[in-house]
Parts: sequence; C-alpha cells; structure tokens
Amino acid sequence: MRLPLKNGHGNLLPCRTSVLRRFVLCFLLFSSFLFQLNAQSQPAQLKITGQVSTDDGKPMQGVTVQLKESFVSTITTADGNFSIIIPVKNSGILVFSNVGFAEKEVSINNATTALSIRLAPVDKSLDEVIVVGYGKQKKATLTGSVTQINTDEIKQSSSVNISNSLAGRMPGVIANNRSGEPGADGSSILIRGAGTTGNASPLFVIDGVANRSGFERLNPNDIESISILKDASAAIYGAQAANGVILVTTKRGKSGKPTISYDVNFGLSQPTRVPQLVSSYEYALFRNEKDARQNAGTPTFSAAQIQKYKDGSDPINYPNTDWYDEVLKPLTPQTQHSLSVAGGSDRVRYFMSGGYTYQDAFYRKSATNYKQYNLRINLDAQVTKLFKLSLDVVGRSENRDYAPTGADGIFLSILGSYPGLAPFYPNGLPVAGIEGPNPLQAAQGYDGYRRAVNNS
Repeated sequence: MRLPLKNGHGNLLPCRTSVLRRFVLCFLLFSSFLFQLNAQSQPAQLKITGQVSTDDGKPMQGVTVQLKESFVSTITTADGNFSIIIPVKNSGILVFSNVGFAEKEVSINNATTALSIRLAPVDKSLDEVIVVGYGKQKKATLTGSVTQINTDEIKQSSSVNISNSLAGRMPGVIANNRSGEPGADGSSILIRGAGTTGNASPLFVIDGVANRSGFERLNPNDIESISILKDASAAIYGAQAANGVILVTTKRGKSGKPTISYDVNFGLSQPTRVPQLVSSYEYALFRNEKDARQNAGTPTFSAAQIQKYKDGSDPINYPNTDWYDEVLKPLTPQTQHSLSVAGGSDRVRYFMSGGYTYQDAFYRKSATNYKQYNLRINLDAQVTKLFKLSLDVVGRSENRDYAPTGADGIFLSILGSYPGLAPFYPNGLPVAGIEGPNPLQAAQGYDGYRRAVNNS
C-alpha cells in the first residue's frame, strides 16, 4: 500500500519522513565509501620537468615529449622547458622527437624529477631514393650530380605547360619562356648552359622511353618524380645525352583498395610588362613638334583638333584609344581537371587517369585558345617471381585555335597603332588601321582563325 507524501495540511507523514532520513544517511555513507575506495585505487603520479636544447645549447620549442607506448605527452615551450605528469607504475621511457632531429629515448624511474636533454640534427634526405639512369639509389650513396623534385613541388605551380614548372626549382636548370600564347608557351630547357651551337636541349626519358618531345604536355598529376642527370650519370644514354638527361617517372598502382583522386586547378594569368602609351592629345603635340623640327611647314594637327583631343568633346572623330587596354584582358583564366584511379592486388596493380586542360589567350573575345585531353593507363602484373610484365598506354589530343597573325605581329600592331583612331565604327565593325592593321581585327578573329589538331 502506497502512502501519500503529504497530508491534507501539506505536512510530511511521520512514517515517510523516517524512511527518507534513513535513505539519505545510507546514501551519504555509501558515497563516502566509494570516494575513499577510488582515492586508494588511484596510482601515485610522478611530475617530471626539464629543458630540451640543441647540441650547441639553444632552447628548442615544439619538441614532443611522450611516454612510450602511451597517450601521455606534452610539447616544449618557447624556452625549451616542459612538464609532464605520468603514473609511477608506468614510469619507463620518455621519447623526445622533433622534425629534423634524431629521436631520443630516456629511461626514468620513481626518483627522476628533472631532465636536461640535447637533440642532434639529422639529415633525413640522405635516405631519399633518387631515380638515376641505371635504376634507383639512396641519396647518401649517390656520387653523380643528380637533382630530383616530386609531384608536390611540381603542382605548386599552376602552369599549364610542365616545362614552365621547372623554372627556378632545380639548380643548374635554365627554363626560358619566350611566348605566352596558348599551345605555344613551352620553355626551352638547358642544363648547365648551352654545350653546342646545334640542338642544346636535353634528352627526355619518360618511364624508360627516350625521346626529344612529349614532356611539355604531361599531366602534372601523373608524375611521380623528375630527375635531372647533369654529368657522367647520363653517360648510359650515349652521345644523345651530351646535354644532360631529364628522367620522368609516372605514378603506378599499389596493392590495396582502389584510391580515387580528383584534382582541379584554376589559374589567372596576365601580361607582366605592358608599356604605358601616350594619349591622343600627347601624340598630336609630339607630332606637331616633329613637324616643326623637320621644317615640314603646316603642322599635322591644328589647334582646334588638339583641343578636341584634349577635352574629349568628340570621341567618335577625335578619340583617345589605349590599344593595349582595348586588345588585352586584365586577367585570363586557365583550368586543369584530373581524375585518377589506382589500386590492385599483390599480383596485378593499375593506375588510370584522365585529364582536361583549357587555356585562353590574353586577347578580349579571343580567337586563340588551347584545349587538351590526356589519358594514361599503367598496368603491372607479377606473372611469376622472376617475371614482371608492365603495360603503359598513353594518349593525348590537342586542339589549338589561333589567329592567322601571330602573337608577335599582334603585339607589334598594338604598339604601332595610332591613339587618335577609334577601335570600332559606330556600327560595331572594326576600323581600318593607319600605318598598319587594326590589332583587334587580328586578335578577335575577324580575319578567321586557324586550327591545329594533334592526336598522339
């Protein structure tokens, strides 16, 4: 039978009050017992402090201090000091580690309270594997002059042409780019300067296949590493390697679950050196000054014409045209897309990738652009313990549209065009040039365009 908590006057019933008092007393006694039991079960803790420095005594910040085989850890402060609390029963080995320094282990016991640690620097790059003409070597045992960069360094540059990504990244390699025209923007590459009056370009070896072309249009996301052989290391390739060798190793599949990667790169380019041209008013003054010095008689421009150029009251007949601004865009887009799948088993491994590249020209409403499609399939099969079969399939399709007038002709026309000439008639058609063609007519495809297709 359940008793009510309160009677009609709102007071607790006597029997219910007695039960509650006993319950509270038991609860307090039980909680006190658990607290004491928990305190006795907690192991004793040991606090260890100290300082970490380099061999020459400089404090080291950010060094990781960790109890081996546990999650107890801390890092050093700006002055190299640290403080860590560990259970006494687990006191054993503290591990000190930092990037670029040799890892150090220190044994501790119950009596250890303070430590002074010094870490020695170590060059882990000596353990790197370098691709050379006759296989792979550790950097520590390499005697020839070889330089290597990996895919992460290459992808730091958003250049569409892979030859431009080498500029300034490898010692002894000179990459000279003389054009920014889409599809024709490759750099000429020299290794340790020009060694002949003939063809001074190096030999390209892509996955073991030697050739003189095909390097510029590789997909950057397909490249594993690029090695440059500068001296006798290139002798294995004979006389054709007299100007050095560029070894390219593409990515291959690894055992495990399929890995899908998608990379997209969007970049903006612009002309780096654009001259500041005179206005039509300044041109008229300079032209009259030239006439006066040459005693040409009547000046080319009258005072009324000069005034109209100056105040811009008649922009149709007396315009002020900046031809660089009319022809060139301030920013030009370029995009790169790459999709790859890699994986395999212990016996068969695969790497497949596809890429798309689009590059626009600097001109407004340009007739010049470049499109590229890449396909690569790398298959490796371990047929037997002593026999391995590899199959590489590479395809590329290039579509390049360009104006009949080359980029050099268009820029020369921009530089020589008369600033007092409007780019278009009121009906929207381009005007005829004076002392040369209208650069807009060539750049925007009014004379048509040419298309070059390369499937390889």
